[in-house]
Amino acid sequence: MSPTMQKFFGVVLAFLAVATLSTGIYSIRNQQRLARCQADYNEKFINQLHERTVIANQDRESLATMVKGLLKEGGTREDRAALLGDYLKAKEKNDAERAKYPLPELPAKASCG
Repeated sequence: MSPTMQKFFGVVLAFLAVATLSTGIYSIRNQQRLARCQADYNEKFINQLHERTVIANQDRESLATMVKGLLKEGGTREDRAALLGDYLKAKEKNDAERAKYPLPELPAKASCG
């Protein structure tokens, strides 16, 4: 092989090495960025889900209290109305609390990509 051809193949080989290395670095950095984005979403989702779970438990407790009171013998109409009123107040309060903790939007390609 002539020295000119050897030089040519050397330059091509060096170019391919640099291109491969650059592509690898870009790919690694892109994957790290995507992983950070997904981790951020997961953390936000877990925090919001925890708060919403606490509120859902309060919803269930309010409903159970109302149902138990309605099924209790000897309750007057006023007692039942008060139980229903208490439940509706608790539901309204819990709905307002739940609105403070919206689930984060999905990390679509537009926000993470």
